[in-house]
Amino acid sequence: MIPINFVASESVVLAPFKPEENFMNVVIPGEILLSARLSESELKQEIAVMLFEKDKLTLGQSARLAGMNRLQFQHLLASRAIPVHYDIAQFEHDLATLNKLERI
Repeated sequence: MIPINFVASESVVLAPFKPEENFMNVVIPGEILLSARLSESELKQEIAVMLFEKDKLTLGQSARLAGMNRLQFQHLLASRAIPVHYDIAQFEHDLATLNKLERI
């Protein structure tokens, strides 16, 4: 996972992503955060939800970005009526795992 550091500032500075550094700094003007009435953790959750909805991040990646475990993030999605992406391949994998564990 690439850590994203959010910094309130008077100007917007987007530093280019450098894969070798394995992180990205995003500077957001303090006035924007105040106008949006979001804390840093709330902003991370909003970004995580948006990226999950757009199918850019998996459930696990989105949960980590939001600073939550998967179950907490699923509850957040459910509270917004956002379905969890779950395709046939994932279902078949889960079914095989349950069979292997002799749970069904």
